[in-house]
Amino acid sequence: MDGDEASTAFSIAVPLQSREADLARQIDRAWQQHNQIKDRIPNEAWRRLRRFKARIAESAAVIENVIDTKATKKLVADFCYKKNVGQDRVLRKLRKHLPGAVVLPIHGEHAVQMTWISPSEPLLLTPRDPGEEQPCVLMNFAIAWRPKEMRGHTAFWSGTLLEVPDHACGRLFQRDATADLGACLTEAAAEFLSADAEVVAESINGTAVYVRAGRGCFVCEVIVAMDTLGQQALYLRSRTWLSSDQLRSDQTFLRPAKDADGSVLTLLLTIAREHHEKKQRK
Repeated sequence: MDGDEASTAFSIAVPLQSREADLARQIDRAWQQHNQIKDRIPNEAWRRLRRFKARIAESAAVIENVIDTKATKKLVADFCYKKNVGQDRVLRKLRKHLPGAVVLPIHGEHAVQMTWISPSEPLLLTPRDPGEEQPCVLMNFAIAWRPKEMRGHTAFWSGTLLEVPDHACGRLFQRDATADLGACLTEAAAEFLSADAEVVAESINGTAVYVRAGRGCFVCEVIVAMDTLGQQALYLRSRTWLSSDQLRSDQTFLRPAKDADGSVLTLLLTIAREHHEKKQRK
């Protein structure tokens, strides 16, 4: 299995930005400063977030310690080169091997996807405002597939799907006292992967996207970046969480793709393959 380690793939990223996005952030900061006393996140929400991050840190450490080992590579290779019942059997083994990760086949491809949650320091090398300097929770993502030009081998690519700063997590706990943050992150990641890639591409200019999560949505911006290893990144960064009854009529959830070929998942698989082929040519 070739590629970069999942734990380091997108440690730092530099986003593209626009004047419109900068202006929107300035307005948002001014609004937050005006309302910071009125709308302060309660201490109980912060306590719940600390407990959540402590809990996921343990499972994330287990996953990241084994994701690039020979045992994982063998299981992934077995999956990519088997069919039907054989794949189902290996898939169960992979899920047991990566406790806490969501492991799913990519239908129509000799490939498998893996996602898991971890606490993290800020991702951005050059933060543009205090919100981007916050610790966060990440939804990590990895793909393994069978490259056409390397019979008997598998290729591996990893990155970030979703970055949710502590403030946005706190808003979720504040606005939904019964929220399951892990389930919300998992749902948001699935919504992003199944989303229409063209809609996501059109939002790179700074347009907010509303990603379904629990009883509301994460309000996100699309980040296109390059990591420290020269690998392209495409992911969502949440600004806040809104409950469904807070949404205006023009704030609609991210639209799903009409078919798998038009999804973000297929786009990420294409990016992964291009990165792999570029490495092989060197």
